[in-house]
Amino acid sequence: MSDVKAADRNWRLYLRRAFVFVGSCMLIVLVLEGWSYAYWHFRTENVDELHMSPEAKDAHFAQAFPTRSEIENYLSDATLLKSHPPILNSATYFDKRRNFWEWEGDSIMKGNWYIEPILLKLTRYDQSRLTIVYSLCKELADGSLTGDNCFLVESRERIFPMVSGPLEYKDGDVFGLARLKKPPFAMPHTEITVGSLQAELHR
Repeated sequence: MSDVKAADRNWRLYLRRAFVFVGSCMLIVLVLEGWSYAYWHFRTENVDELHMSPEAKDAHFAQAFPTRSEIENYLSDATLLKSHPPILNSATYFDKRRNFWEWEGDSIMKGNWYIEPILLKLTRYDQSRLTIVYSLCKELADGSLTGDNCFLVESRERIFPMVSGPLEYKDGDVFGLARLKKPPFAMPHTEITVGSLQAELHR
């Protein structure tokens, strides 16, 4: 009888240890998942460190950022052209089904785009505010994605903040990128416009 009780105590001890081990593992996973989510969905920005005039800093601190629906309506079935030679010239078509085609250099990359919410903490002097800013992300057709594929959308004119200068915006697939597997010619390295590329296409 004592052997049975001892075995029962041992079984209960092993079971308790197993529960503790499994619970600890689940807690670690949850902490890591929470850290990962916070890393990708929370940002801080010290407005005082931005290279802007004091008036522009005040406006940036107080501004209302574009909503999800505003960004989606702006991008759906639209072509955006970036001209920043010699660093980057490209044309990107975004369709209504969250696909995109990007003509850069002598190739056309295809993928999908989506929007993620970011909790942004802005600080200015001794003030701070929390606001929701949306991030535009582009994922290639092979599923590859890095943090560099996502950009905070501070305004429609700043869809791609790493590129200086304005973006040229046109409704529709003006270059027919969704029907092409490769571009008709390599993207020029000089200054371009939608009109200049269309003229070259129709030669």
